[in-house]
Amino acid sequence: MTKRDVQYPYAQFSKRVYMSIRKVVLLTIVLASIAFIFSLLSSAFIWIADKLFKPNFMHDWYVRTNAKNDGAMDRIPFMKYLFPDTSDWSDNLADWLSFKDGGLVSIVLMTGLTIAGIMLLIYVITIILRHHKGEMAPFLNDIESVKLKKKIIRSIGAGIWDIYDESDRKLKRVEHGARYHLRKMKVDIHTTLDKGQPKPTKKYSVVIRKPRKITVNKLVLHKIKDLQDILTDLTDGVSFDQMKVTANRRYYTYGGSVEKELKEARSVVRRRERAKNKVEQALEVPENGLTFPIEMLNDVSDQVRDEKQKAEDFTESVKHKVALSLSNSNLQTELIDTFVSSKTAVLKYSYSYTKNHPSDDRIAKSVSDELKIEGVTCSSSAGSLEITVPFSDKGINAIQIPIDFKNIVEKHIAGNKKLKPTDTLIGVLPNGDSVIKSLASAPHLLVVGTTGSGKSVGLNILIMTMLAHNTPDNVQLIIIDPKKVEFPHYNDSPYMVTNPITEVEDGAIALEYAVIEMENRYKLLEQYKVKNIEAYNKLAAKDSSLKKMKYLFIVIDEFSDFKDSLDDFKAVEKSIRRLGQKARACGIHLILATQSPRSEVITGIIKANLPMKIAFAVSSRLESSIALDDTGDSISADKLLGRGDMLIKIGSSFTRAQGAYLSDEEIINITTHWREKFDKPVFVDYKSIVARESGDEMSSEKEEMYSAVTSLQQTRTDAKKTEPRMNALEKAEERKEAKKERAYKVDMSKYFKDVPPPKKRAEKKVDTSQKTAVDSSKKDDNKKTASDILGI
Repeated sequence: MTKRDVQYPYAQFSKRVYMSIRKVVLLTIVLASIAFIFSLLSSAFIWIADKLFKPNFMHDWYVRTNAKNDGAMDRIPFMKYLFPDTSDWSDNLADWLSFKDGGLVSIVLMTGLTIAGIMLLIYVITIILRHHKGEMAPFLNDIESVKLKKKIIRSIGAGIWDIYDESDRKLKRVEHGARYHLRKMKVDIHTTLDKGQPKPTKKYSVVIRKPRKITVNKLVLHKIKDLQDILTDLTDGVSFDQMKVTANRRYYTYGGSVEKELKEARSVVRRRERAKNKVEQALEVPENGLTFPIEMLNDVSDQVRDEKQKAEDFTESVKHKVALSLSNSNLQTELIDTFVSSKTAVLKYSYSYTKNHPSDDRIAKSVSDELKIEGVTCSSSAGSLEITVPFSDKGINAIQIPIDFKNIVEKHIAGNKKLKPTDTLIGVLPNGDSVIKSLASAPHLLVVGTTGSGKSVGLNILIMTMLAHNTPDNVQLIIIDPKKVEFPHYNDSPYMVTNPITEVEDGAIALEYAVIEMENRYKLLEQYKVKNIEAYNKLAAKDSSLKKMKYLFIVIDEFSDFKDSLDDFKAVEKSIRRLGQKARACGIHLILATQSPRSEVITGIIKANLPMKIAFAVSSRLESSIALDDTGDSISADKLLGRGDMLIKIGSSFTRAQGAYLSDEEIINITTHWREKFDKPVFVDYKSIVARESGDEMSSEKEEMYSAVTSLQQTRTDAKKTEPRMNALEKAEERKEAKKERAYKVDMSKYFKDVPPPKKRAEKKVDTSQKTAVDSSKKDDNKKTASDILGI
């Protein structure tokens, strides 16, 4: 039995009954239709039966033959059954095919309806039991899960009738096995209202059994590689986790959840109308320092008081067992203080350090075993020990102390003159102190957390708390929301530079716009010789000709989806790096949020420029390490309790806190009030600004290119004019070199030193007196050596 079967014990049986009812009803309709057709054609069947069976020839022959043989044929086994009396068969057939009681149609209908009725009763009982166990819409969820399963099978091409290569039998066998496993997937949808939550959550689960054959398994993985995105599309934007493998490595699972929209209560509508009549149509913040009436926030003070009393009783009940566990760990402790937070009881002890002092993890495990409660943590320092015991969040003993957001706003935000424009509520410490930080000092923020961890609510708390004490003249937002469902309430908000951006390509352009805005702001700072936005705004307050510089916060939700959907992520990474390095001084700040803090998503460049980090519950220790640069502390983000439980890292210090809760209903009321209170926004055409800036850069590049081409053409023209002269000079140089070579002489006699001299021939005496005069030049030739003659 899986964990989900334990959580919803009647769900699977109920779904099987539901599917059986569908099959029985379908089969009944088919059989009843056939019987009805037979009944309509009964006259023809009866006429045929009269012709075949009424004469009763075979039976009469049997009777006569048997009589002649003194009943001998009756003594043959089964002989009389081979020749039955058929004289009344046509009459029986007529009754059977009629619409009267006992007819074929009535028998089929009665049988089918009886079986379906019994099964329907069983199904109704299971639905009641499921409601009793906390499911809010089991019948509708069953129908939706069946439809979703069909859509998934159709989307991944795993249907029976989908065509594949019939000629390759091996491929056919593997393909058939893969599709069979995919068609057997389990799709479950459950809507429940968890303890302490004002709105129900619809939870989706898709489970695929892992095939045993490697080839089939590879094909299954290939078919479901994009299933996470397919599920998001098929469920109208519900965010699903990446594929996970169960501990026994037998199933692939996908999980997702979304808060279910509820109809707005009349009291809320009346409260909003009263607030609308009271607000002033002006840009000035009222005397209480808030941009909306405090009455728009839900009052949970009574619930806080009741749940806190239960938490204190629980703390008293575990004191003795915790002390016993510490004593068994050879620790002599003394209880100093106890207090309760939203989800935990904290017990502080003093102790004397010993050589055999156990580790914090060992102490936590010992206490956890003694209390039989998972999630106990321990942190020790010099002479002190702090044990944190989580409350149960299920059953009748569940304890959930809500954060009184309304009280925090009244106490720390409303009328607080010391607040900076970028101050906001991060969370609440276990001792009840509020963590209020300036996001400008962060200066950029990374927020991580899986589905159900409270990440989206935490982002809304950061935004809404900051906007609660700032007008649109002070703070503006750019929200990039690839999921398209988390920030629709901010449409047409006066605080927005543009409506929430849902297309990743537009998000990349918006980041380029932010870089351009940053550079323009730096030009202003340089022009007026100031170092940062605070100094500039002080100057603008004195000089009416200067326009106030607004703080700009860029919120990117589901950064992993944003990254995975972009073809050129390097450009986005470059923009984030530039903003991270320079944007702080001019009042531009980044808030990046993601469910999956993978190393390829949160790269070193990005993480280095996001010094402040908030981690809600994540799936694994590795993700916690990537997000927080894990230092080996006893608590990591994968051990958090969810529902707003967080770790805050600023620099190298960690703080554990609990996030406040703000319902969609409250957000809608407040954002609607802002739209009514402040002027309608004039959105920035950021795409045109980026295109124009890109066009200017292209013009500069073209000018440089034109200058380079002109210079090259002039050089070529000059070269053509001097070409004849250069050719003449080259030929002159060649002739000069050739002359030098001819003037260089080499003595070749050394190459002929081993050659025997030729035999001397008898010389005839010549009468020199008769010899003509020899030309002086010819005489010189006769005197030349072999080297001279060869010209070497």
